[in-house]
Amino acid sequence: MIENNNNSINILNEHIKVNFKNRGFYEKVKNIFGKRIVDLFLHMPTEYIHRISLNEKLNNSHINKNFAIELKIIKHEKSFHKKSPYTIFCKNKFEQIIKLIFFNVSPSYMKNILHTEKKYKITGTIDYFSNFYQIIHPENIVEYEKMDNFETIEPVYNFNRNKLNRKIFRNLILKNLKHIVSFTFPEEWIDQKVLKKFKWFSLKESIIKIHKPKKTVKKSEIEKIRRRLAYDEILSNFLIIYHLKK
Repeated sequence: MIENNNNSINILNEHIKVNFKNRGFYEKVKNIFGKRIVDLFLHMPTEYIHRISLNEKLNNSHINKNFAIELKIIKHEKSFHKKSPYTIFCKNKFEQIIKLIFFNVSPSYMKNILHTEKKYKITGTIDYFSNFYQIIHPENIVEYEKMDNFETIEPVYNFNRNKLNRKIFRNLILKNLKHIVSFTFPEEWIDQKVLKKFKWFSLKESIIKIHKPKKTVKKSEIEKIRRRLAYDEILSNFLIIYHLKK
């Protein structure tokens, strides 16, 4: 069993895959969690953001609720006072005008990420003020051409007091998750009796289920997966020591 699962040990203990431009961020992650792929995936989500796509006309029933809407940027409105919010006018496919409201932002930065005449999928809480629907500080913005990056369910990670960019960390998770998804794991290295006793998912399923879920993951499932992955970490370390002694 040990020989057959050497590939599983290798992929879990490989260094985290990172883009060159994010080397500085990777150094922060390495110092906090560790440098191996398994260290990254052992950092569990604490909750999940659920994004519901809205494909109908906005009405009063949508106010104070969170939705993801496809919007086209019409224009950026200049602020004539420093304390005034920065406003971007958009419209949906039903020709309804929706305002995006931002406070304490750089106009040049906003123009750089939200281009006039381009389409985006924008998520946030719907509000209504002065005869306009609006979203104050959208929670998520995805370019229409990059809709594959839109996540209906996104895990949220607790960094305690560590200042880590949530978006960059999420991209790091997704980049390394591709290696797990494409990797063909050999037969389970944990005894089947143990798996059945604790009702654990397979190693591959556990990692994917918690870090890129297709549906809501219950707290009981998160704890079950946490124990499973912790067990894998202990077992992988034991097997590495075993191989070194051979």
